[in-house]
Amino acid sequence: MKNEKRKQTQQYILTCPLKCYGTAVKHTCGDVAGAENILNDGCSAVKIVSKQTGDKPFFIIDMGKSTPGGYPVFKIKSQTGNPALRISYSDWYDYLLHPVYGETGDYNRGTPTYLGVELPVPPANPYRYELYTISSPGIYASPMIQGQQRAVRFQLDTAGELEIEWYYIENVSDRSEYGGYFDCSDKNLTRLWYSSAYTCQIASFANSNAWEIVNGRLAARGLAKSNDAGLIADTGSASLSDYSFEFTASITKNPGPVSSAGWVVRACDKNNCMVFRLDLDGRFYVKRRVNGVYTNIKEPVKIEFPVTDNKEYRIKTVVFGEVFTTYIDGQMIDSTVDGTYKKGLCGFCQGLDQWAFFGEVILRSPGGGILFYDDFKHGLDKWDFERTLSFVADGAKRDRLPWIGDLDWAGRNLYYTFKGYSYMRDSLLMFAFNTTPEGYVWATCYPENKKPPETGDYGYYQSDLFSAWFVPALADYLLYTGDLSACASMYGVMKADLDYLWEYVEGDGLHFQRHDTSKGLWDHVLGRSIGKYTYNNILIWDALCGGAFIAENLGYNEDAAGFRKRADIIRAGIDKYLWNPDGYFVTRKGGGDYCFMSNALAIAVKFVDYDRAEKIRGRFRTEEFFHGKIVSLVIRGLYEYGFDSDAMERLLKPGSQIDWFAPLDDCRGPCTTWECMLYRPGGPETANGAKWDDLSHPDTAMAHIMSGCMLGVQPVKAGFSEYRVKPMTAGIDFAEGCVPTIYGDIEFTWKKTADSFNSVLISPGGTTAEVYLPRFKNGKAYINGRPAVDCGFTEETDGDYIVLKGIFPGCYEFDVK
Repeated sequence: MKNEKRKQTQQYILTCPLKCYGTAVKHTCGDVAGAENILNDGCSAVKIVSKQTGDKPFFIIDMGKSTPGGYPVFKIKSQTGNPALRISYSDWYDYLLHPVYGETGDYNRGTPTYLGVELPVPPANPYRYELYTISSPGIYASPMIQGQQRAVRFQLDTAGELEIEWYYIENVSDRSEYGGYFDCSDKNLTRLWYSSAYTCQIASFANSNAWEIVNGRLAARGLAKSNDAGLIADTGSASLSDYSFEFTASITKNPGPVSSAGWVVRACDKNNCMVFRLDLDGRFYVKRRVNGVYTNIKEPVKIEFPVTDNKEYRIKTVVFGEVFTTYIDGQMIDSTVDGTYKKGLCGFCQGLDQWAFFGEVILRSPGGGILFYDDFKHGLDKWDFERTLSFVADGAKRDRLPWIGDLDWAGRNLYYTFKGYSYMRDSLLMFAFNTTPEGYVWATCYPENKKPPETGDYGYYQSDLFSAWFVPALADYLLYTGDLSACASMYGVMKADLDYLWEYVEGDGLHFQRHDTSKGLWDHVLGRSIGKYTYNNILIWDALCGGAFIAENLGYNEDAAGFRKRADIIRAGIDKYLWNPDGYFVTRKGGGDYCFMSNALAIAVKFVDYDRAEKIRGRFRTEEFFHGKIVSLVIRGLYEYGFDSDAMERLLKPGSQIDWFAPLDDCRGPCTTWECMLYRPGGPETANGAKWDDLSHPDTAMAHIMSGCMLGVQPVKAGFSEYRVKPMTAGIDFAEGCVPTIYGDIEFTWKKTADSFNSVLISPGGTTAEVYLPRFKNGKAYINGRPAVDCGFTEETDGDYIVLKGIFPGCYEFDVK
């Protein structure tokens, strides 16, 4: 069943190949001929001509609904003069047609300031456009990643002619084969499952390394929170004193500060070395680095010839005694005497805004013998530079940072889609590292950071709310993956986090949100969320329950009991002070206003009993909905309490401007789930070039709803060792799919008619299932054609379901008729 079904659903898979070419030409302006030739790697080319009079010529290509992110690479077939080529990017096509902002793409550097960090962070490009001086035919590339984009604009800024043979994005996101699949009678829901899966995929990154190989050359970048130097890893070279260090370098233009190429010799380590730097404006620097601090040895040298971006130069620094002599293309440009360092390694160092490519490195002895060689065709194992773990980012375009709150939403989608869990595990490990001694977990972190926080350092986004999310995210990780080892390694952090949060629970049983850590969802200013908020307290209750689950699975039964006792205290406080008898939760203690977010979270984490859930459900039927992230909680909660008709209605017609389905068919933007899922028929507003939001957010992905609720497969114990199959059939006539687990794949398919229900379950070894079969009138349950009671099962009932427990591994056909 599985293999055949996978073939049938291949049409929905959006995963991009390593090299992503454009799919269509969307627009041309001015003297542009044969634009369609850029869409493949053939010999024909697009020709673009500028006479520097009138409007600048440009054309726009569509990268397709998969909207890849990665390294831009293109080939120039011919050029006249030295024209300046500008390439700009947008996840929404309309932005690139804007008469003012089309040249710079959909994002201005530095637009979001409330987070305390500039987004996106390197190795992502903080600009949404690139500038290239085209001085010769050949292959050009950017050493910085452009995030998600559907549209790419090519424009000549200066007079000249260009022939561009091909262009592609070298994809940097995950390209794993799906472990799960889903299909149902509503093909829009099927498409949404694959769109959700892909959104998680393009926000999953194998690393955020300082160095990468792009098109056969080393792209060395400085990261925000790491050492900017990388050295030859051969420790034998550390004893070398006299040698020559040779390599090729081409500097990429930075639209802001001047870009440069930097290298080091006689490095005792990354913080103690001699440093040389060639700037794109023609200045050459000689520096001494002592304990990480740079000092200019002398005034910069002005190079006698112009330095052109993207032009490859052969550079050699000869080290002999106390003399350092540097040559560019065979011409000596500097000789410096310094006796600080007597021996040491070689390498490269790139500051945060200094972008360059390096190639063919040769380290020679004074006699000319080759001591080290690398042409960067076989990886980077020969080098010691800053590497990071894998992670799931908040978005593929803008954030490109992990956020612990968003992981709590995104994780369930990943677990239903992929067999490998390393992205989530490593993300959680990052947050476990970025924890203060008192237990506060940072809301967001730089993947490359190697310095743990100090006491009272609440990070870039000071939020107890986000700190609390660490525990539900870790509990979900254990529930879906069964990875006891990883959870054990983070148990101390989890316990400290819960203890930290408990410090601010007062005598009424409610957590008081203090000023120092009062940022929260969409309320990004300290001081606006001081007090006892319902949403915070329900989340902390859920965290304590998750902590008890983890503790029990690891054998810490005393801790589990303690966490449950604390959860009961908070529950009592919430029930007493934050529930309005009219049937809803208020925003905070002392505030009687209705809180949409709190009621959504309450049913999503099953905080309330069925009677209260029905009251909340009634309010939702008349509620104006906003923010897809919270609406996803509403849908999840409605399914949790068996209100599947309401859940399906809210998913298909969620109200307001939230729409999961319209973007799937809108060729102007990505086929992904968006931040907040705000969709307008005319498209997102241009916002004066400051469109910093991201149309690729895994926290709005909905694959877990379809696999976990509509198909109906959910874990009961860690790793699906015990699981439940409870299909929610409202709005669809059949569903089938596969859920990957550590025990093997769970395959399930069901279909219904007006008076019958049929399903097939393939359950892997090592698991036990309980199966819920929808009842029809006075129908009875059958297993493999025999009455269930004749097979040793008792027909228990649960509402509208017949429940069969203790289903062991094997293949079963269930009928109700």
